[in-house]
Amino acid sequence: MKKRVSLLVISIACLVLFGCMQTEKGKDAYTDVDDSFVISALDITETLSDSTCLNVHKVVLLETTDESLVAKISRIVEDDDRLFILDRTQMKLFIFGSNGEYIAQIHRIGQGPGEYIQAMDFTLDIQQKQILLLCDIPNKIMRFTYQGEFVDEESLDVYYSNLTSEGNKIFFNKLIDGGASNYQLLIRDVDANTDIEILDQVPNINNRLFISGNSLINAKRILYTRRFDNSIYEIEGNNISKKYSVDWGKYTIPGNLKEETDESALLSKCSENDYIYSMSNITESVNYLMFKTNLGLFVYDKQQDVLKGYKEISNTLLHDVFYDYVPLENTDRIVCAIENPSYIRRIPSFLSDEDIASGKYSDLIEISSKIVDESNPVLFIYEFK
Repeated sequence: MKKRVSLLVISIACLVLFGCMQTEKGKDAYTDVDDSFVISALDITETLSDSTCLNVHKVVLLETTDESLVAKISRIVEDDDRLFILDRTQMKLFIFGSNGEYIAQIHRIGQGPGEYIQAMDFTLDIQQKQILLLCDIPNKIMRFTYQGEFVDEESLDVYYSNLTSEGNKIFFNKLIDGGASNYQLLIRDVDANTDIEILDQVPNINNRLFISGNSLINAKRILYTRRFDNSIYEIEGNNISKKYSVDWGKYTIPGNLKEETDESALLSKCSENDYIYSMSNITESVNYLMFKTNLGLFVYDKQQDVLKGYKEISNTLLHDVFYDYVPLENTDRIVCAIENPSYIRRIPSFLSDEDIASGKYSDLIEISSKIVDESNPVLFIYEFK
């Protein structure tokens, strides 16, 4: 297997940026040391059977009440026997028990203290057992208890699109390229009261073409991807390094296209030529690496050294397909959600008496018996083999 490495060496310079927050900037660029694996993409096929590399760890039926209706799962994190779910379409953060029982929600719309107009992202402070909600209207971080009670908030001077956390550190991804400061990521050490700017932005991006999903992921390690960059980064402490470099082969986007200012024209060129311009929702286990792109999801089998793309994941229990997934953060599992599960109620009526007697469909029959017309999403939580 080919190897390349990129390791960001950080030298420290001090200045005052956020009030009394001390900011340290990485002066040096990447050194010539490179231990990242180069993985080469094969063709994109239609369907990945979930039994190929995944096992169903758990099926969770989120409790359905007037207050707990989830439309779209933008990010999901597990801790302390709770599932924390951000629904950006509703600007709500829901808190469920690990078995789906509804606990609380955060939905404080307004422009005053303790309120927000738009919620961008969230993460958990595992040490303090608090929710950190990133808002960009107004631009701030709000802290809540695991029960959804407001604690405090802090204004931000820079717009960030994603964040995650580990230990006493919060990691921020800048929303907009360019500006006076050319850094991409900021690491905030809460205990030391310092900010560290790392990783130069990709130069000459003149558009705002993004894909859905999250760039910063805590999947038992902090992983990062960004648009117009074929690298998968890992952050450890205050250092960032390239862990994988993807050779897209025929899916490689020409370098000059990132300078395209017309998003519609750029999207058309990428669609017509099957160019890949971004990765997100990366998660990793001992044997597999999974991430999504603008052309579909990819799975890297570490043992076979094979990277393949797929348009969908087939569910062998329901004989249905998932077109998307989200990492279950704070674990190395993923979640595929059936957002409108009412059809599951009807599946047992198509089974023969012999099928039912065989016991092969007992799990399906049990799930279907709990579904109502306006049911919340059903979560298939998968773990990698």
